Amino acid sequence: MNRFFLLSLLLLSVSSFSADSTSYKSKLLSDPRTKAFRFLPARFPYGRASMTGQIELVAQNPFEKPLGVSMEWKPDSGIDWIFKPAIVPYSVIPPKEKKTFWFIYQAPFFTCEEKLHIMTVADSDTLNISITPFFQRELPVKKAAPSIKVDGRLDEPCWTGAMHRPENVFGNEMKDFDSVWVGFAYDSTNLYLGFAVYDPHPESLTVITPKEKRDALTPLEDCLRFYLCTAKDSASGTCQVLLSAGGAVKDGFVKKQGDIALSPDLSWNGVAAYSVVKSSRGYEGEAAIPWKAFSTEKASNVLFNFRSGSARFDKKGARHAFQEPFDTDPRWFAAGKPE
Repeated sequence: MNRFFLLSLLLLSVSSFSADSTSYKSKLLSDPRTKAFRFLPARFPYGRASMTGQIELVAQNPFEKPLGVSMEWKPDSGIDWIFKPAIVPYSVIPPKEKKTFWFIYQAPFFTCEEKLHIMTVADSDTLNISITPFFQRELPVKKAAPSIKVDGRLDEPCWTGAMHRPENVFGNEMKDFDSVWVGFAYDSTNLYLGFAVYDPHPESLTVITPKEKRDALTPLEDCLRFYLCTAKDSASGTCQVLLSAGGAVKDGFVKKQGDIALSPDLSWNGVAAYSVVKSSRGYEGEAAIPWKAFSTEKASNVLFNFRSGSARFDKKGARHAFQEPFDTDPRWFAAGKPE
């Protein structure tokens, strides 16, 4: 479930730009390298989304003449995010100077993955551009010392305090949905994924694919899906990892073609080890992915998103799921930083 808002910036020249064409000015204002309009990142701890706060917009006039600016927030999806002020009156930024604008936001859901469409429209000397406020959740990745034995039991010291409950798009207090906790650890060789799924109906856990059969998971069984990549490789695609309640693995590399995510290339077998343990409360597990599977030889910052799917269905035939807002674009993932 994605949520969109459009921040429209009306850019009006105080005097004519005789030396510049309208298309050139439009390109210059929308080019991220010029940083003409940019939000400073709003960061907060993973699993504790800030429901209200401030975001800062820095406006830089790249031209040799004054630049007139007016702003207005326009909802694009019907989701009741609130930004104040909703309208910024017309003001002028002197040539080659910058100006700072502050906005207060209020978020209705346990998420801050807001996207704003980027759009540039050139029309005479009137230029429109939309930009993206940047919210990012951060999760510490703990050093595994001593090293982790991948047996599915979260009993190593590094897991203490490392597990976090992500945001649920349906609200974290709904009793009919799974409660999932996730965490990461690392050593010089591997990135480790740890998770605990507390299921209100553990007797209903469905396992179809035997753990010996790789890349064969079906949509009809309980599993967790992780999207992962290193920060430096985020532009090329993401690694997709599915871990079932029965110990089966399905992993592949999802390449990007423009803004489109292609089908996973299942020849990428990044998960070197995976083990899961069932209990009276659900199931928990551990997985190890060598750093070299991410095309790096050492511990690095990782970006991730995850989704938990249950094989149960409600009375209307919809599948129960506990998840973060579903997204395959690394720009909106949470950040895991090795300590």
